[in-house]
Amino acid sequence: MKKRKSPNTAEKSNAKVNTARGLASISLFVYLFDKLSDVIYNALIKGFFGYLFSSYSLSSESFQNGYVVDYFNGEKKNRKLIRRIREYLSGSFENSFILKNIRRKICSLAFIPLKSYGSYFLSFGVYTVLAYFTKLLLPVMGKADADYLFVGIAVFIIAVPMNVSKLTLAKAVQSGRITGAIFIDAFGYRNESFNGVATKKSKRGGASVLLGIATGVFTFVVHPISILLFLFMCIAIVLIMYAPEIGVLICLFGLPFFSFLENPTLALLAFVFVTFISYVVKLIRGKRIFKIELMDFSVVFFLILIYLSGAISVGGRDSLASASIACILGFIYFLIVNLIRTEKWLKRCLVAIVSSGTVVAFIGVGEYILGLSTNAWLDVDYFSSIYGRTTSLFENPNYLAAYLAVIFPFALYQLVSCKTKRSRTLCIISCIIIALCTVFTWARAAWLAIIICTTAFFLFYSRKTMRAIFGAVIALPFLPFVLPDNVVKRFMSIGDMADSSTLYRVYTWKGCAEMLKEHFWGGIGYGNQAFSELYPMYAYAGIEAAVHSHNLYLQILITMGFSGLLCFGLIIFFYAQKSFEYSKSPVSRDSYLFVIAAFFSVCALLIMGMFDYVWYNSRIFFIFWAALALGIACIRIGKRQISKAEIYVDFHDSSSSVDLQM
Repeated sequence: MKKRKSPNTAEKSNAKVNTARGLASISLFVYLFDKLSDVIYNALIKGFFGYLFSSYSLSSESFQNGYVVDYFNGEKKNRKLIRRIREYLSGSFENSFILKNIRRKICSLAFIPLKSYGSYFLSFGVYTVLAYFTKLLLPVMGKADADYLFVGIAVFIIAVPMNVSKLTLAKAVQSGRITGAIFIDAFGYRNESFNGVATKKSKRGGASVLLGIATGVFTFVVHPISILLFLFMCIAIVLIMYAPEIGVLICLFGLPFFSFLENPTLALLAFVFVTFISYVVKLIRGKRIFKIELMDFSVVFFLILIYLSGAISVGGRDSLASASIACILGFIYFLIVNLIRTEKWLKRCLVAIVSSGTVVAFIGVGEYILGLSTNAWLDVDYFSSIYGRTTSLFENPNYLAAYLAVIFPFALYQLVSCKTKRSRTLCIISCIIIALCTVFTWARAAWLAIIICTTAFFLFYSRKTMRAIFGAVIALPFLPFVLPDNVVKRFMSIGDMADSSTLYRVYTWKGCAEMLKEHFWGGIGYGNQAFSELYPMYAYAGIEAAVHSHNLYLQILITMGFSGLLCFGLIIFFYAQKSFEYSKSPVSRDSYLFVIAAFFSVCALLIMGMFDYVWYNSRIFFIFWAALALGIACIRIGKRQISKAEIYVDFHDSSSSVDLQM
């Protein structure tokens, strides 16, 4: 006799059947959705879009075989003459008695006992403190600034362990955890570079003490911090002249920290210029190379247009100065693409830029939490629930947001390419803190840029991202219930004319449109002075004080004319072509992701450029070209590796290789 199923058993079996059907329907939906994703991806890759943005090699080959390259290459006689001149200059550098002695003297400084440097800083610290108390007792000698006391004590404390050390400076740097990480891991010094013996002269510490006393006495005239900065600059220049790649790292890492100096732009300019000089010297000596292709030529042409628009401008000398600064900062593009030629140096640049951005973000978040943020760029009546905007190490929250928007895709790349749990944890913290600081800038354009570029990055990272996007679209109506009200209100105010910031921008654009009716083709000239002189003539009432157009593309068109905007558009087009072409056949997935991260880093700034003139800050101008150059450098490194692999395969597949092996 058959046993009857109990009601509970029947219900359970029905539930299992329903669950199985539900899972089957979900899996069918996921399968169909994945198929749709494949169709979209294949259409983009193999269609007109894919052809248009993956034909850079054809354009570059035509350029290499064209008139321009032939003209610059010249005939064989001209090339031989150039080679002879270069060999002569190289020989002059290598055989110069003066330069040899300078190099030897500088190198010998590394093998002076650390005790001698300790004696110098000890006496410097003591006399700096004495200078403070002298000014305190005798006001006639000057104001007794507390900084003198703090700097003197700090230098004295640092000098004490140096005085008891038995190592040379080089060995102390090599054995130190922090200094070793900086010089060996970051700057690429080899361990054998630190081997050397202290000379007899270096064992005499009397000269160090006297020099320290003289420097301490000098603080009566010059601030001790300025003296320490000067010493740091001298050390940095020596390191950069030894290896210009170090200059690139210093610029990338130090970019936001130059805010501690009186003129951040001048400091950045100095480092870029010294790095460029070092590179040129190495190039003449035959220790570095220079390669130019279609992409590089378009950048050269754009920088020439910037300089010409500054030289021929209604702004006069101010415009020429602004154009010259922009051109020198633009050199970073050529420095990176020609100096960063290995994966190791590329990784060092990545670590420099992300670690620097993370520190800036921590400072920004701390500033906001402690209530030190500013309301200067906020409509407090419309956004009463926002308690200020963080600026961190930048003078404006929008420029901080632009900087973080550039850094964020690189931080994402680091996160997805991590190999260990420890590094993954650090990268997660980095991404979270950068995103959080961007929120606290309350820059809507930066939010939009990061959302778009992060989504696009993960679409290239995995096709399964389409599922997440679909889920996000479904969850979109519920976000206002999850996110804070002030964040939702700020984001939804994009395009709202009730916001004074939006209203100000719209009427500024209208005034600029009036200006373009007369200056469309030639522009008014580069620089803020030119814009400030002419814009009030076309501005709407109450908007005369605008110092720029609040739009990157509009500003380029106004200052440089149609040719400037066209040239800039070609640079971005060639960069997109080169990036997408490489992404179809990369040397590795790691390099593929780096190229994509660099591309969307540039795109983030281009998106922000629709709502603000992000190049108004020279450091943002610099980071734009640096990010673009890092992407190009990675592509060139990958292509060289592919070429080497092809040569290796061709050699081992040839009959000659078989004969050699036999």
